Amino acid sequence: GCRDTFCSAACPVLHVMSIELEHAIGCNVEFKRICHIHPNGRDYLKAVGGVVIVGDLKDPHAQVFCQGHDDFVTCLAVSHAGQLFATGQQGENADVILWGFEGKTQLSCFQEQDHGIDALAFSHDDRFLIACGDIVDQRVFVYDTTSCLIVAWAALTPKPTLCVLGGGMVRDIKRRDTQEYQFAACGGKNICMWHLDPVRGE
Repeated sequence: GCRDTFCSAACPVLHVMSIELEHAIGCNVEFKRICHIHPNGRDYLKAVGGVVIVGDLKDPHAQVFCQGHDDFVTCLAVSHAGQLFATGQQGENADVILWGFEGKTQLSCFQEQDHGIDALAFSHDDRFLIACGDIVDQRVFVYDTTSCLIVAWAALTPKPTLCVLGGGMVRDIKRRDTQEYQFAACGGKNICMWHLDPVRGE
């Protein structure tokens, strides 16, 4: 390199150049449920490192990069109506981010859990998002997707929980829907049914 006294005369001026990423491929294959087809049948969502890519199935160059995580995205869920999607990550900041699909913008960042998120799912009506922490965190949180507030939390069961799905409403003895939501969680050789009363937060 040049010494300061000669820089103005002897060194050429360096211009900072930027390149535009034309297309990104790959995904975080070491994690489950990390790539989804959007309910519109036209778009897909996948996690690459700490970024979520929303792309068009017919145009490989039409991609939007959603940034908000500082470590690998470990799980991704798309709402049934397709208006929302959620992502969870590993690491010190094991955040869950709720995104709006239309604008590809971050709606809320939930910072309650530590170490890692293993599974995410929306309720059948997309009103709630359930987030299952990893074997170190050992907690389950339910978030309201409208108010972005915590509705309930509990200890993780089973341990670990590798998949969770919304299952409509709990039915009474006469097979009528009650006010309680239900979710199914599985991991290892166990399946656990979760019931949520959003009014009581239990």
